[in-house]
Amino acid sequence: LEQLNISDCQVGDGAMEKLSKLNGDPTSDNFQIWDLSNNGITTKGINLLSVRLRNAAFLTKLVTLNLAGNVLGDEGVKQLAKALQSRHSLDSVSTLTHLDLSNTQCGPQGAIDIIRLGRLKELHLFNNKLGSDGFLALAPTLRGGHSTLELLDLGGNGADQAAVVVLLSALIEASETAESNVDCGGSLKVLIVGGNESGDAVEQIVGKIRKQNPSLDIARDKKQNQRN
Repeated sequence: LEQLNISDCQVGDGAMEKLSKLNGDPTSDNFQIWDLSNNGITTKGINLLSVRLRNAAFLTKLVTLNLAGNVLGDEGVKQLAKALQSRHSLDSVSTLTHLDLSNTQCGPQGAIDIIRLGRLKELHLFNNKLGSDGFLALAPTLRGGHSTLELLDLGGNGADQAAVVVLLSALIEASETAESNVDCGGSLKVLIVGGNESGDAVEQIVGKIRKQNPSLDIARDKKQNQRN
């Protein structure tokens, strides 16, 4: 077994509680992808799962985890970040590289903790109502981009144009003081900010970023007469 999709099965916190009481690892050594999206898991359930993720004998090959559509809350996401940080320090387990936390009611601090985690290559934080305050809080964390993330989805969070500009500007602020030939954005290849307010100010900062790093794709809402 390499992949398990139990999306929309309403397993809830009860399944997480039973999982937390199991001894050893009941899964195959090759288990890599787990889709738990839209299952009614709450902060309580994710806290129980986080405890298991700290265990060196649990899902040792897991690289992709989808928790989208579960009401984890900011506190639940923060606990998950702590668990994954501990997990990343274990030599006997694979590094989690793909994480979907879309529509989980993740707050700004949870988002910051997850982004700071390191080693992730793809992170989805779509539709978490982070708003303008959330984008302003995230901006320092994304200063200069990210060391490992290749895709970061911050779409659908309702931030105003000014906050989007501040977040995008953070990518440039660090690169201007960095050594020559260092692209802004770090490892980022795709940054999604669609579903947040856009406009001329956003297009101006995107233009500046494109000059420094043409390969960084910033997906955003644009007027129909605008070209990529």
